[in-house]
Amino acid sequence: MMINRSIYAQNNLEIIEYYEAVKIVSSHTYNVPETPVIVIIDKGVNLEHEDLIHSFWTNKQEISGNGIDDDNNGFIDDIHGWNFQNNTNDISIGGVGNWHGTPVNGIIGAENDNNFGINGISPTVKLMNIVKGESVESIINSLQYVYMMRKAYNQTKGQTGAYIVAVNCSWGKDSLWASNYPEWCSMYDSLGSVGVLSIHSVPNENVDIDVYGDMPSTCESNYVITVSNTNQYDEKVYDAGFGSNSVDLAAPGDNTYTVLNAGDYGYFSGTSAAAPHVTGAIALMYLLPSEGFQHYIQQNPSQTAFIIKSAIMNGVTPVALLENITVSGGRLNVFAGMKLLCEYFGEQHLYQNLFEPIQSIAVYPNPARTHTSLQIECNKDLHISIRIADLQGKNVSVQTVSIQEGINFVPIDLSCLNPGVYMLQAYSLDTTNKDIKLIIQ
Repeated sequence: MMINRSIYAQNNLEIIEYYEAVKIVSSHTYNVPETPVIVIIDKGVNLEHEDLIHSFWTNKQEISGNGIDDDNNGFIDDIHGWNFQNNTNDISIGGVGNWHGTPVNGIIGAENDNNFGINGISPTVKLMNIVKGESVESIINSLQYVYMMRKAYNQTKGQTGAYIVAVNCSWGKDSLWASNYPEWCSMYDSLGSVGVLSIHSVPNENVDIDVYGDMPSTCESNYVITVSNTNQYDEKVYDAGFGSNSVDLAAPGDNTYTVLNAGDYGYFSGTSAAAPHVTGAIALMYLLPSEGFQHYIQQNPSQTAFIIKSAIMNGVTPVALLENITVSGGRLNVFAGMKLLCEYFGEQHLYQNLFEPIQSIAVYPNPARTHTSLQIECNKDLHISIRIADLQGKNVSVQTVSIQEGINFVPIDLSCLNPGVYMLQAYSLDTTNKDIKLIIQ
């Protein structure tokens, strides 16, 4: 039996209620005045990947290739970021990119869309890349660059610097303690003071960080979020760190479908894939289509960052297996977090009455062979029927399923049907939905 990988690749985004969160952003007409920037501190990125090439942040104050520090920030030609490993502006490592940095970029902000939106969690943000070395000094220098650029943005009202809202760090240093690295830890409060959250992954080992140690997981800052890894069944992946004091929440990084450094697509796993889910969720929250919220950001960048972290933490889906081994006891839920953000700013209307009574959005894959999946939304929990009929109107398959309020992905078994053209329809007792043409090969 052929398994369509694209269907299962939706699971991570469905789990965190990504599609519902995107509907909040896309269903309202207010245009966000400034595009948020996400910094990825990693080992380099493929600048030529077709689904990343339009996503990279560009320093508009620099003239590329002139060898002059045009914006007077101390870095010559820092067009898309900086390489602190080699002290150059080459974040692509000679055009090679990096097997780790590129998929991390992709999880956060790739542009690819194949009907169901397998793409970055927030593809409309801009990505700034910083290449770090292995030394603590290079890490601190990387964080200081982020601080400098956001501080400049705040002070000049966007004339220089960058509107950085979060920095993704899918790495750390095992067995180290915050008490031995005060300068490193202090950077997170500095970043928070200008409006930047820092998201870190925990070790890919089944260890208690509270006992084992880890940097920067053991730093105590209101502006750090540490992330463990879960699978598609809300189970903590065995090789993922935990800690009731040091690990904030988990996200479904296991088997994440994203862009790969070779220019294609595939699976990327580990805590390194879990952290970008949280970073991408934060970027999406900064796109909340509310004039009041957007004005508040400009006036109160530090408090905004703290509010968004609180919404992320308080909006988790509780998971019994994460109780007592994470601070929140739960797994990322970006829609719930966005609803809390709406409520904080009195903007409940942004998510109320958001969904149609019942609406089929798409079927994918189509054409299909043995399996497909129906993307459907509704405004309450329902029992629905899915009918497949031939072109003469004769029913060849009818199944009844339960769906929940919001956007659902319903798997459909086609293995008993002959190749041909069919019509698929979803309906409930009081609502009939449009037909969708389905081709079985």
